[in-house]
Amino acid sequence: MLGAIVAAYGLQSVLGKAMLFAGARMNEYILYAGQWHRLVTPMWLHGSLMHLLSNSYSLFYLGPTAERVFGSEAFLLIFLLSGIGGNLLGLQFGAVRGMSVGASGAVFGLMGGLVGYAARNRGTASSQATLSSLSRVLVRDPSCGFCATSSFKPPTFSIP
Repeated sequence: MLGAIVAAYGLQSVLGKAMLFAGARMNEYILYAGQWHRLVTPMWLHGSLMHLLSNSYSLFYLGPTAERVFGSEAFLLIFLLSGIGGNLLGLQFGAVRGMSVGASGAVFGLMGGLVGYAARNRGTASSQATLSSLSRVLVRDPSCGFCATSSFKPPTFSIP
């Protein structure tokens, strides 16, 4: 997962704003042009190197734990559904001309799944390892992306 996100950022660096235009969650394009792929593609794009590093750090520590606990298929499902869910919330509550990129919604979904797992398996060694991974991410980056995107300025555009 992490490799795919880093590779997408590499492409984004080469292709520039073209990739953002093609895949960012742009509410206006989803609502008025039916571009529903924009609920999935933003998870692979990032607004800045700092944004990428923040999400990568979280995935580096949470990903292996989540994959071990849930299995590869469930890990992927949790990641994708959480990312789509985060983008749906952004679509619902964001501005019509709102735009976003990043895997933060998917990362938060993994965190929620791991908290649920740790609560259900309280007192086991596996639960303790899960909490250790979560605390490493939360202590290192309590903002989980809020300040990481400060250098990202969405382009201006309109739909004809």
